[in-house]
Amino acid sequence: MDSLSKLNQVAHILRRRLANADTAAKKPEGRTAAPQAPAQDLKQVVGQKIKQLKSSGAQERQLHRATIATILQHQFGDDSLALDPDYQHLVDLVCEAIESDPDLLAAMDSLVNEA
Repeated sequence: MDSLSKLNQVAHILRRRLANADTAAKKPEGRTAAPQAPAQDLKQVVGQKIKQLKSSGAQERQLHRATIATILQHQFGDDSLALDPDYQHLVDLVCEAIESDPDLLAAMDSLVNEA
């Protein structure tokens, strides 16, 4: 499996988790999802973020969290999400879910290591 398909797999899982979370909670007014960005652009954005964090000595958990946050922000096109406490909580929940599943954790590790 190449890194682009792993990235697509992680993005798909995140979108599915967000959709589930969205049905459980009322979506705040004024926020709409942006059209999905091309996969190649997403790969570049995530790769740049991971390289930047690796060069600053970030730990594995920080790399996972930053990867998830970057994918969500890129997919939904809303940079203001980073300031939203509910969004930060969602990123934490997705991180925990991925890290608790050995297959998803292996895919995330592979994605981070290939960047």
